[in-house]
Amino acid sequence: MSEDVPENMVQEIAQGFFDGLALASGTQAAAISIVSGEKPTAQALEAFVEEPAVLVQGLAGPYGAVTMVMRQADLAAYLGAAGMGDDAEPGSPIVRELLQSALGGAVDYVRQLGDSDLELGEVSIVAADSDSIAALMDSAGAQAAGGKAIFEVRDAPAGESWLILDDGVRRLLTSEPASDNGGAEPRAQHQQEYTMTGQQADAGAQDAANLDIILDIQLVATARLGGVEMPLQDILSLGPGSIIEIGHGVDEPVELLINGKLIARGDVVVVNERFGLRITEIVSQQERVESLR
Repeated sequence: MSEDVPENMVQEIAQGFFDGLALASGTQAAAISIVSGEKPTAQALEAFVEEPAVLVQGLAGPYGAVTMVMRQADLAAYLGAAGMGDDAEPGSPIVRELLQSALGGAVDYVRQLGDSDLELGEVSIVAADSDSIAALMDSAGAQAAGGKAIFEVRDAPAGESWLILDDGVRRLLTSEPASDNGGAEPRAQHQQEYTMTGQQADAGAQDAANLDIILDIQLVATARLGGVEMPLQDILSLGPGSIIEIGHGVDEPVELLINGKLIARGDVVVVNERFGLRITEIVSQQERVESLR
């Protein structure tokens, strides 16, 4: 009997999607909850996309795809709360880049939970309808996993989304032996891509080219729990068993520094017996400027 992916894993992967979206868009991270007992089926997803929706899908290495389906109205409300206004259209180049970053956040959680060498492959962003849902569920496999996620963020109504994990991804997360083809199924190519004007496509290609120039630059990311100034005499007297009060409350978020500059705050989490940081807040532009002084 095939083992299902635990709901807490589904929630972490969905949280990774919205953490990636928040980090890329500079918005507050959404709070995620999984509707207990709701599993992705063709019938449930076809009913879900009766309203205009978008399907974001990326290959998780050789294991298959990770897919998120969101209603366009919920996505626009989320991005509108971030002040994006007219730029919140699902077909716009900037939203496509944000959704690709969000999918990368989801696959990053799959990497942490199942395969440290896993890399995000090709990402597809398409209009979700009955045809694309049928192709999705056919390629995902009969034992596809996932769930229905409710996401909430300040100044926006709660939204709904569906996370679908291909059978190969399910096998990875549950440590189930791979099928004869290694758990990876041939991916159906969705052809109903959002259309963009030539000007939008040219601008998106130029932005992508400019971004590619700097994407390989290595930056140092540091999680800072707290800090305190100490006299040199106290520092010299430190030894095994010494305790230093750093003035950080147990309920206060940890700061994320990029090259020593404050960028975000978050909560400490444990993944596979290792510490991690779940982003809950992107600092304001004013705070970023202050950190540079």
